Amino acid sequence: AFLFGYPHLLPMMQGEALAHIFDKARTFMEDGGVIALDLNGVPDTDYPSKTTTRSVADLRNDPVLGPALPHVDILHMNEDELVNLTGCQIEGTDASQLEDEFNIASAVS
Repeated sequence: AFLFGYPHLLPMMQGEALAHIFDKARTFMEDGGVIALDLNGVPDTDYPSKTTTRSVADLRNDPVLGPALPHVDILHMNEDELVNLTGCQIEGTDASQLEDEFNIASAVS
């Protein structure tokens, strides 16, 4: 397995550079291995609509993660990072638990 973390905090390890590292790592691992990416420092994005989740195309065009996403088997992030990356809305109350779970599932599928 190959675990890489915090690309948003490492300007030289973003976009195509990150995709290249993942591609090289995969070639050295037996049976292609597993690539995991741990996020931290995901900025609050200013995409046009904060009321809808970002599309897969939006995420693939993300300058930090986009080119690397096809190489990632496991993407790890906390709720704040999920909201910032995808636009997913999470209320975090007992009354909103079912809706929050639906929104999270929608954002990651």
